[in-house]
Parts: sequence; C-alpha cells; structure tokens
Amino acid sequence: MNREETLALYELAQKEGVESWNTWANEMLEEKKRLEQAGEWEATKNLLDGLDPANEVTKIWLKKAEANFSSKGAPHTFEQDANFSNFIFPG
Repeated sequence: MNREETLALYELAQKEGVESWNTWANEMLEEKKRLEQAGEWEATKNLLDGLDPANEVTKIWLKKAEANFSSKGAPHTFEQDANFSNFIFPG
C-alpha cells in the first residue's frame, strides 16, 4: 500500500476495530499462499532480514503488502499514541 492507503486503513481500524485492518492483511497472506502453491513466489532474504523479490509477481505482492506510514520525504506523526496490538502485518 502507499502512504495514503496505509493511513486511511489505519484510521478505519481506529474507528471500526482492528478487524478492518486484519481483513486486508489476511487477504494478502492468502494471496501469498496462492502464489507459493502455484510456484510463482520467488524471494530471497537480504542482510536486513527483509525480502528481495526475484520476479515481478513477488515484487508486486511485496509492494501491496507493505504498510507505509511515514518516510523521510513524507513524514507522519500520529495525533494520539499509536497502538498496533493485534494488527497483522503481512509484508
């Protein structure tokens, strides 16, 4: 997800409950499982214990499964303390 999508989904989870976030996360995990079963998932661990995609399908999934709250170019601060208890992060 891009930054705007991430923040919108987080805001929805604050209003409606963590289930709204986890629905997205579980859908992403199911998609990854389908890719693995089809032999389309290709990634290697990098030095930072993250994943480097080895094909376009995996690269697209990793981008969709990313939760991007903030970056140097687009910093974000939460108005209230952020609580991520029970949140699933598929990426």
